[in-house]
Amino acid sequence: LHEDERDADYKIPKDFQYGILKVTAIEAFHLKNTEFLGKQDPFVELAIGDVLKVKTFTKENAGVQASWEHLPFQCDLYREVLETCPMDITVSDENTTRPNALIGKGSANLVKCAHFLDEDVTINSLIYDSKSKVSGKVRLHCKLSIPEPEADISADFIEGTLRIMQVSAFGLQRTEFFGLSK
Repeated sequence: LHEDERDADYKIPKDFQYGILKVTAIEAFHLKNTEFLGKQDPFVELAIGDVLKVKTFTKENAGVQASWEHLPFQCDLYREVLETCPMDITVSDENTTRPNALIGKGSANLVKCAHFLDEDVTINSLIYDSKSKVSGKVRLHCKLSIPEPEADISADFIEGTLRIMQVSAFGLQRTEFFGLSK
């Protein structure tokens, strides 16, 4: 990591209590190769305590470098979570005939996002394999913003339209066997 990032003294603004964290892109560099033949198929999982648990799609045949852009990941982030929970990063190689292989794990302190509130921020993190050896680098592109206050609904409001922009589901279990529900 760059020395300035490791030693920087980022601070959470005193008046910050709540914001929305968006992770818009992820880049992975110099990943340890876990494939015996061909190129590995990496994916990234991010977690912040119980606040955020997300997984990217798999980048097939990406090899030792991969990037994911235009990601829809976001979560509410309160000051106490920001102060106590780093973002856990796990990079794995997806396999179809055997279990997925761990490429590496790391963590990222998100205080930099609060320090540069409402700005696009990059956070770099080294990842480590199961033997605690460096197995790559991950760069997160994030933005922490304080949401605009919601407008009050007038007392005479009767009808309106609710627009749902996106619905995501992760970790679903298969419940069908040959088209029949279990």
